[in-house]
Amino acid sequence: MTLQTAASHVYQSGQNKVGLQVFRGRVELASLIKFFQLGLPHHGWTPKGECHHYQSLLIFEKADKTCIIELYSDLFSAYAKIWVIPTHAAP
Repeated sequence: MTLQTAASHVYQSGQNKVGLQVFRGRVELASLIKFFQLGLPHHGWTPKGECHHYQSLLIFEKADKTCIIELYSDLFSAYAKIWVIPTHAAP
């Protein structure tokens, strides 16, 4: 998967940081879904929900962050849009 820098952004306001990273690659969507489902818990993320139809949505949480991953594909590529947002605003 290759980072799509033009579509990826990180915003910071005080101690709150919000990020979106977009990746594109030639992988099977099912294997990409499994990659996140199996890999993120090893990095301290707790699965909170998922939804699958034409696109897949995976939601994970860490102590003070939420990660939302949108996965989809077209004829030639698979895409992963990954948002990380603070769960609670910093004082």
